[in-house]
Amino acid sequence: MEILLSQFVERKQGEWSYLHKKVNSDLTPIVGHFIEDVLWEEGSNEIVKVELDLKNNSYFITMKPLKTQMPIKEYVDMAKYHGWLKPGELEQREG
Repeated sequence: MEILLSQFVERKQGEWSYLHKKVNSDLTPIVGHFIEDVLWEEGSNEIVKVELDLKNNSYFITMKPLKTQMPIKEYVDMAKYHGWLKPGELEQREG
């Protein structure tokens, strides 16, 4: 099933971004589980919300918000190398 991961990342008040990444998995995501990805310094991050989209046969997963010391533009640029995109960029890539 298709899973859309959503990550909020913030450096300081007013300097933030959302990032999305699409993955496929036969596993059912559950709040409280952890997902591993190279984007996260700790190696994994916690699922805080799961939404099932029956129409599109997919899950929308909200991850625990992250804080970073890196300027947001640099963080977003780095995240792109690991398959993460801003929401509008994800739709453009697939369109």
